[in-house]
Amino acid sequence: MKKKYKLHKGFLPLLCALLLLPPAARAQRVVTLAECLEKGAEYDPGVRTARLDLESARAQRAEARWEYVPRISLVSGGYYSLKPLLQIAPEDILGGYWKNVLAQMVTDAALQAGVQPWFESFKYGWGAFASAVQPVYAGGRIANGNRLASLGVQAGELQFAVKQRETAAGIEEKYSLGVSLQEKMQTLGQTRQLLDSLERDARAAVDAGLISDSDLLQVRLKQRELSSGLARLRSALKLAKMDLFNAVGLEYTYLDIDSYTLEGSSFADLSAPSAYLIPEIEEPVTDESRLLSLQVEAERLQKRLAVGEYLPQLSVGVGYGYSDLRGRGQGRLNGLGFAMLQIPITDIGKAAARARRYDSRIEKARVQKEYLDAQLALLGHKLRLDMESAWEQLELASEAVRTAQDAARKARARYDAGQVTMSDLLQTELAVRTAEEERIDRKMDYNLAVNAYLRRCGKL
Repeated sequence: MKKKYKLHKGFLPLLCALLLLPPAARAQRVVTLAECLEKGAEYDPGVRTARLDLESARAQRAEARWEYVPRISLVSGGYYSLKPLLQIAPEDILGGYWKNVLAQMVTDAALQAGVQPWFESFKYGWGAFASAVQPVYAGGRIANGNRLASLGVQAGELQFAVKQRETAAGIEEKYSLGVSLQEKMQTLGQTRQLLDSLERDARAAVDAGLISDSDLLQVRLKQRELSSGLARLRSALKLAKMDLFNAVGLEYTYLDIDSYTLEGSSFADLSAPSAYLIPEIEEPVTDESRLLSLQVEAERLQKRLAVGEYLPQLSVGVGYGYSDLRGRGQGRLNGLGFAMLQIPITDIGKAAARARRYDSRIEKARVQKEYLDAQLALLGHKLRLDMESAWEQLELASEAVRTAQDAARKARARYDAGQVTMSDLLQTELAVRTAEEERIDRKMDYNLAVNAYLRRCGKL
C-alpha cells in the first residue's frame, strides 16, 4: 500500500515567494570575461571542429611518414582442382612410328605391375610467403607527400588559432553588450532615485500651494516612462545574458538568469589610442597571411605530386617462403631478391598538360594571395582608424556628460532659489541620464575597437 504524503499548507506560498523574489534578494554569481573565454574555447562548435581538423591533419602527416618504411606483407594461399592440372601419358612422351606400340607396351607393363600408366600432379597444393618492398625512387611523391602533409598541419594550426580569435571576439562582443546594459541599469536606477526625490518635493510644493499640479504630473509621467524603460532594459539584459551563456555553454534557467552578474570591468582602464598603436614596420605577419602563403606552397607540392606519377619509379625487395604446390608434403623453403623499374612512355604528353593545369592553379593562388594581403593591410588601417574614431566619439560623449552634469547643478541651484521651474530642472536632470547612456555605448564601441586592433596585430 502506497504511503500518501501531504504538503504543508505553508509550502506553496513559501515556494511562490521564493520564485517572486527580486534579483537582488537571490544569491548573485559573478561571471567574468576570462571565465567566458575559457568556456567558449572548449564549447564553441567552430573551435571544436577546427581542433578535430587539426587532429586529422596530424594523423595524415603520421600516415604519410609510413611511406618511407618498407612494405612488409605475408601471403598464404592454396588450391584444389577437380582434375589434376598436369597429366602426362606414355603417348605424350614417346613419338615416331613406334609411338602407339611402345605406349601400349608401357601401359600393359604398368597395369601388370599395379601402377597407373600415366603421371599426374598439381591437384592441390599451398604456400606461404613473406616479402618486403622498399621504394627507392617514386618520382618524388613520397617526399613531396610528406611535405604536403606537414603543410596541412601548419594550416590546421593556423586555422585553429584564427577560429579561436574569432570566437573570442564574438564572446567579447556579447559580454560587452551585457556589461553596457548593466551600467545603463545602474544609471537608470540613479535617475529613478532622483525622480522619486523630485516627486516628493513636487508633492510637498503642491500641498503648500507653491506650484501647480501640472509640475507634479510631469514628474510622475517621467517616472512611468522611466519604469517602462527599466522593464525594456531588464528584458534586453536577460536576453543578452542568455545569448552569452548559450555561446559559452554555461548552464542556466530562465528563473535564475537574474542571479548572474557580469563583472563590470570590461571597460576599465581604457587608454588613448597612442597606448595601443603599433608602428607599421613592427606589424607582425598575421595568421591569415601565413595561410595564404601555405596555400601557394600547397599548390606547388600538388603539382610535383601530379608530375611524379609520370616519372620513372624504382623499388627493390626481398621475399622468402615455403611452397608445396604438388601437395605431396615435399615442399621447400626458398628466397629471392628482385628489383622493379617502371618508365612511363606514352603518358609524357598527359603529364605536360597536367603540369600546365597546376601552373595555372599556382598562379591563381599567388594572385589571390597578393589581393588578400592588400585587403589584410587595408583592414589593419581600417581597424586603426576605427579605434581612433571611437576614442574621439568617447571623448565627445564624456564632454557631453560633464556639460550636462554642470547644467544640472546650475539648474538645481536656480530651482532652489526659485528662478527656474521644476519642468526645467527635470529636463536638465534627464539630459544627464541621456548623456551617460551615450557615454556607456561609446565606451563599449571603443573597447571593442581596441580589442579588434590588438587581435589583428597578434597582441590578443
